[in-house]
Amino acid sequence: MREKLLRKQDLSRRDVSHPRGATMADEGDAAGGSVLVAEVLRQRAVRERARWEEFNRRKREQEEAVERGRARLVPPSRPTAQAEARNDDDDGDGTTARADARSEQRHDAREHEEEEEDPMCRICFSGEEDGAKGADRLFSPCQCRGSQGLVHVRCLNHWRARSRNNASYFTCNTCHYRYNLERAAWAKRIEDPRLLAAVSLFIVSVIVAATGVAVTFVASRVLAPAFANLAVFCRTRGIRSGALTYVEHLGNPRPSHHWRPAVTEAYQTPNVDSKSPELRAALREAHMSVTRAVALVDTSPVHLEFAFYQVVEWLPPWWSVGGLSGWRDHFRTISVEQLVGEVSDGTRWWSLRHCSRGTADAMDCIVAGLVLLGFAAFGWNVGMRLRGNFRFNLEHLLLPIAMMVSSHGARTARLIVPLGVVYGYYRVYGAVRVWSKELLTRFGERVLEVRPRGAS
Repeated sequence: MREKLLRKQDLSRRDVSHPRGATMADEGDAAGGSVLVAEVLRQRAVRERARWEEFNRRKREQEEAVERGRARLVPPSRPTAQAEARNDDDDGDGTTARADARSEQRHDAREHEEEEEDPMCRICFSGEEDGAKGADRLFSPCQCRGSQGLVHVRCLNHWRARSRNNASYFTCNTCHYRYNLERAAWAKRIEDPRLLAAVSLFIVSVIVAATGVAVTFVASRVLAPAFANLAVFCRTRGIRSGALTYVEHLGNPRPSHHWRPAVTEAYQTPNVDSKSPELRAALREAHMSVTRAVALVDTSPVHLEFAFYQVVEWLPPWWSVGGLSGWRDHFRTISVEQLVGEVSDGTRWWSLRHCSRGTADAMDCIVAGLVLLGFAAFGWNVGMRLRGNFRFNLEHLLLPIAMMVSSHGARTARLIVPLGVVYGYYRVYGAVRVWSKELLTRFGERVLEVRPRGAS
């Protein structure tokens, strides 16, 4: 009891003689009852606060330098007198920290001097070779200074042509200076959106036609004969199974428009009417051939265009017979009068309904190319989106597509193919736009230098 009273008297005298006595006592109690430990903690807190204030000061200097248009890093300055005064109270650890800070400052200063001595491109970070001319030389196209002031002509043109920001072609992204361009007289024609759209449409048309011809050739000359030979081989070996019937079906040849000349000749008969037996017989045979071909009864599914017709339940105009129009008319019970229709329809030879055999085959090739291009472009788009953000696109893209397929079945291709073709055209248009800019930067215009080398 007596020891407690003496301790209270000692603490009260310490409060009177030393204002920080109560605080140090509290800190000593919090640190385990030792005033020395509390003093060490206080000194450490002072050192940490000094370092934090110095870091914030350097950060403010860098932000001010960027706002003034100087993108280079400001070399770290020496600590303030207030920070040195606080560090004078530190122990040996503080001296070591100050020595490390000074060595880092000297190292940063040396690096800054080296950057000033060796000019380099702000895009590829490489220097300039001796005697470099043309696209390999360094020049100053804008008002940037320091390490951002120089750039290769080739690197700048490549960045301007391929940047997703349209403003990057005319202005600097850092200082927002508008480049001084020297352009040829034909430069505006290259940038005309109508010309770019026409070139893109021509390229897409060529791709669709080439793809359709390739798909038709592979299906007619490679896949279908291969399945037919496989079916014959299996039958000669005595193999009998349900799969063999399907293999034989895959080997069926591509349907042709052999019925079209007979129908055309019947329509061209003098004084033809709906009662003409030749016209009725020709239309009846044509209707049977078209129905079996489009319904994949006599046609192999390897022929992509006919598989598409059957899946989406669409009958093209060049496969329509007589007075029938559309998928449902060909696959229902009809009379001969409905099949013949109006004889005057046969006089419109400019329409796809009454086109020639070559035109009809060409249209089938185009449909095959469109189907393949649509599915390929749509799949590419989905794959790229999943690669960028898998979880988001899985929830907002794949799941809706899966639900649409589960509810509408294969007829979802009616939507997938057009969307894929549109996306493919969009990608081709973007590539044509980049090519036009690269052609323009190489032959049609050049960026003038704003500030000679070495000017401040």
